[in-house]
Amino acid sequence: MFNEISRGKKNQYIKQKKVDLYIDSPYPALVISQRAPSVIKMRRWKKGISTYRSVIFVKYNSSIKDIAGLKGKMIAFEEPFSTASYFLPKTALQQKGYVLEKKSASSITPSQEVIGYTFSGNDKNTIAWVLHGKVVAGAMNEADFDKFSKLHPQETQKLRVLVETMYVPRHVVSFRKGMPAKLQKKIEQLLANMHNTIEGGKVLIKFEKTTKFDMLPAKQKKDLNALKNLIDKP
Repeated sequence: MFNEISRGKKNQYIKQKKVDLYIDSPYPALVISQRAPSVIKMRRWKKGISTYRSVIFVKYNSSIKDIAGLKGKMIAFEEPFSTASYFLPKTALQQKGYVLEKKSASSITPSQEVIGYTFSGNDKNTIAWVLHGKVVAGAMNEADFDKFSKLHPQETQKLRVLVETMYVPRHVVSFRKGMPAKLQKKIEQLLANMHNTIEGGKVLIKFEKTTKFDMLPAKQKKDLNALKNLIDKP
């Protein structure tokens, strides 16, 4: 088992058949599947959650009423490899036909034909940047946004959700391509049934409070394939 290794190493190990399974959130898993021969087959329910989505928000009194209002403005994402606080909101805008352009700082004004974006470093910064006018919009995991709202209601009542993205699996399981079909099927069945046994349940809890594994629903597979095509889009 390899835990903390770089994406480059993961690619290399999958290609060298040193890694057969890879478990992560959708965006890193999609990047890995594009660089190395692997296929996403299952979901991991993390802490009871099977799917999640992101929200894009602005100040409550902002003049921006729809996505088009973001053109020529700056939006803050968390970090370059975040599924919920970068990839999902970015692709949601791209799927609507909008062009995004990365900027090195929030103070840079993009052209009127694009939506500029930069990285805040963490979700708390993203919220603060929106509240203080450093950027006009921010994006993050909806569950984290709701949690922040409960802890800081006076702050979030100054914010307004502009966009809700599609739901994607909380975590996915990728299998190395070329794995013998019988072995892959056996592993799929083993993972899918772990939560039905006492011993399996104990192992799942130790794995960052995993609830269970199940097969990836057809619609989510289709959605992930559509998102995969946007990975290398600026």
